Amino acid sequence: MTSAGQALTQKGDNMFAGRDRSKTTIVADSGGYQIAHNRLSINGDKDRLKILRWLEDTADYAMTLDVPSGPVMKKGYKFNSTQDCLKATLEHLDYFQKNRVAGKIKFLNVIQGNTPAECMAWYDAVKHYDFEGWAIAGPMRHNLHYLCRLILTMARENKIQDKSWIHILGTCELEAGVLFTALQRAINLTINKDLRISYDTSSPFRLISKFLVYSMPEFGTNRMVL
Repeated sequence: MTSAGQALTQKGDNMFAGRDRSKTTIVADSGGYQIAHNRLSINGDKDRLKILRWLEDTADYAMTLDVPSGPVMKKGYKFNSTQDCLKATLEHLDYFQKNRVAGKIKFLNVIQGNTPAECMAWYDAVKHYDFEGWAIAGPMRHNLHYLCRLILTMARENKIQDKSWIHILGTCELEAGVLFTALQRAINLTINKDLRISYDTSSPFRLISKFLVYSMPEFGTNRMVL
């Protein structure tokens, strides 16, 4: 995985540009995390186009450009509410849908929100865009009840049967991997046999900056940890 928020301005050869596309798959983020932490700003169509073309040239799957809603619960964020985040996201989605190169990349429509009600309202607002998959972000991404409810709603509305991918952002817990595997198997068995669920974390990159690495997992009676 890579992110426009970190790699957009990188120049020269790198492991992503020089990869064998027949043997690798890259899932790319559009920079929402960096937007949420004021490390990346979007100032009009020029910035949108730069991110869009970078995603198309770099990845196989990528998040649509979204504005995270989680930081509205803290001070210092330039968006005052989840609705403000959604309004800006809809502008980004309009631009991506109109200006993408058809067939070059598969986009994952990101769902934000800080409560189940906000998340379902966000889904209702973005579900009409014709992208190839979904991404789940925000604090509700770790709520299995919400995830199952969302997926059942998608299935009832025929919004998942022809999709190829669901990505859960910012998730690293081992037990989450077990739950997502079970969820994917259930979807493959009953709704869509080809859909894949993936998840990611930036922890390995943050650890290596402190000269640390992950070791083998530890399994106990009550927890699993890396």
